Amino acid sequence: MLSEEQVLRDSVERRIGGVRRYLGFSQAEVTRHLGLPQRALSEIESGRRGVDALELACLAKFYEPEVDYFTERAHVGGTGPDMVHLARGSTNLPERDREGLSRFATYLQARSCRGEQ
Repeated sequence: MLSEEQVLRDSVERRIGGVRRYLGFSQAEVTRHLGLPQRALSEIESGRRGVDALELACLAKFYEPEVDYFTERAHVGGTGPDMVHLARGSTNLPERDREGLSRFATYLQARSCRGEQ
């Protein structure tokens, strides 16, 4: 049976790799930006090496979700990688399209509150 610490470590490592892949970054891009050896990130993501607090903070700053996302303390509605991706994708949209996106988000929230799928 895995200890609570090992379960948390495994989850952090999965999330680090998952966010990187979700945002479309290669390991080389991330390690080049952070100044880490690529082997270090590969070992972190595969669970062969733990991530220290400074590395985790740097990864969170680069990927943009809060550190809590990686440590499973993220609350529902937080800024996970899907919301970061959406925000990045909408940055260069014309004002009219951003307003349409905002109206659509409002519609989805209302639909969710009504329990519709």
